Amino acid sequence: MPEPDAFGNPLADTADALSWLDTERTNLIAAGSHAASNGWPGHTIRLSATLFRCLDTGGHVKEAMALHSDAKGAAAATGDTAGEAQALANLGALYWRQSKHADAGDHHRRALALLRQADDRAGEARCWNNLGLAYDRQGQHEQATTCYREALQLSRQVGDRHNGRTSWQAALTVYPELGCPEAQELRRKLRAS
Repeated sequence: MPEPDAFGNPLADTADALSWLDTERTNLIAAGSHAASNGWPGHTIRLSATLFRCLDTGGHVKEAMALHSDAKGAAAATGDTAGEAQALANLGALYWRQSKHADAGDHHRRALALLRQADDRAGEARCWNNLGLAYDRQGQHEQATTCYREALQLSRQVGDRHNGRTSWQAALTVYPELGCPEAQELRRKLRAS
C-alpha cells in the first residue's frame, strides 16, 4: 500500500490555488494567531508575509489586520527587525487602502526606521514609495516628493527598476500640484527608463 501524501493533491493552476486559499483562509489566520501565542513566532511572521498579497487583493481586511498585527507582535517580541518592518509595512498598506492615510504614514515611518536598522535597502525603497503615497493623499505634496526622490535614489542603488519607475510615476502626479516645471523633464526621463 502506498504511503499517504501529507500534502494532498497538487494544485493544478492559479485558480485552484486561490480557491484553496479562500477555503482555508480562516484556518490559516487561526494558525497564525496560535503560532504567535504558543512559541512559534517565526511561523506567524512568514505566514503574514506569504499571505499579504492574497489577503490584500481579496479585500480580507479583518483577517489581514489580525494576522499582520500578530506578526508585528511576534517579531517585536523576538527581536526580528526585518519581520517587524514587513508586518508594519503590511499594516500600513491596509490602512492606506482604507483611506486611513495618517495611520498608513505612521506605520510606514516605523517600518522605515526598522528597515534602516536591518540594512534592507530594497525594502526601504518600497517603504519610501508607500510613505510618499500616504503623504500625497493627505495633500502633503512636498513631503511626498521627498519620499519619492528617496525611493528613486535607493531603487537605483539596488537595481530595482520596477520600484524606480513607480517612484517616477508617483512623482509625476505630485509635481503639478507643486507647480514644478521639472514635470516635463521627469516625463522625458520616465519614457527613457
